[in-house]
Amino acid sequence: MESLWHTIEELVDAQRRVITAFGLLLFPRGCAGCGKPDEIVCPQCYRQLTHVQRQSIDTRICSSGVVCSCARYQGVVRHMILSWKDKGDWQCDQVFAQSMRSLITHADITTVFNQLPKSTTILVVPVPSSHASRRKRGRWHTVVLARAVAQQCRTQGWNAQSVALLSMRLTAAKSLTLSRGTSRSTRLAGRLKLTRKAVRYRNTHGNTPLCVILVDDIITTGATIRACSTQLQEAGFPVFTALSIAMV
Repeated sequence: MESLWHTIEELVDAQRRVITAFGLLLFPRGCAGCGKPDEIVCPQCYRQLTHVQRQSIDTRICSSGVVCSCARYQGVVRHMILSWKDKGDWQCDQVFAQSMRSLITHADITTVFNQLPKSTTILVVPVPSSHASRRKRGRWHTVVLARAVAQQCRTQGWNAQSVALLSMRLTAAKSLTLSRGTSRSTRLAGRLKLTRKAVRYRNTHGNTPLCVILVDDIITTGATIRACSTQLQEAGFPVFTALSIAMV
């Protein structure tokens, strides 16, 4: 069922890209950050995605002890993400994918990744969205980011692949928006589950040295990263770090 849903999302993604391309011929667009005409993201706004952020995190959550983002979640960065994530601006895929690839090559981030032996298999795991969010957006948006990170890791010599190890359980529960990160983490933990792909991977690669890089759009309290890490580590998938477009 999960693989079928993923296939449907990819078909819808391709269809929307074609529709968007034709639409741009009739209705020119503006920069997702500032509105400058005929730009997906103008150079000035893109530069805001190069202010790399690092934040310490408990090594029990991420063994590297740090999580990293391309920028702070504020100003034009916030506008760009909201346009992409909630307003269907799929053309920003290429912009955010490039920013995530650049994040991997940033000097501060390279020192983090150099802790890993080249023999390590890196599993780049997109943080899951709820089924309601995926239906609303028509896709699992963090997959785009995870694929970009995996591609750049391979370019730099690591054996890396993007793989959806986690998904959300179907539930009728109320919104997870809570004021305290610890409460949110607890609620999320009850909704996360391993995908069938994760179970198969664990059964067939049990002796392979590996680590997980979690990829999300925004890191706020760290509750989502904490919940995902707990679920993965309990299943035998060690989490090395987490990356995102922006950090609050």
